[in-house]
Amino acid sequence: MQFFDLTWILIWWIVPLALLLGRAALAAYRTKKKKEELAELEKRSTPFSQDF
Repeated sequence: MQFFDLTWILIWWIVPLALLLGRAALAAYRTKKKKEELAELEKRSTPFSQDF
């Protein structure tokens, strides 16, 4: 009976929590990557930031 209880906890709590944390980590990574990309684009496109 103990195995069934642990399986129930695993299915209903740990798996969804792992999925949510994985999605949150992926979203944070994509946001960081996009922010760095936009900062680089702004640096290249702003005329006053370039050396004369």
